[in-house]
Amino acid sequence: MKNTLSGEPYAVSTERAVEAVRTIDACFESLKTGMPVTIER
Repeated sequence: MKNTLSGEPYAVSTERAVEAVRTIDACFESLKTGMPVTIER
């Protein structure tokens, strides 16, 4: 996938970016609850 403005490839794929956001969300949920959180794939 190419960057819209420059035409260069993105540094990270969309799939990896979504995975990162899910991981971060799980970290925040775990911090809030004090419990481990499972990340669904």
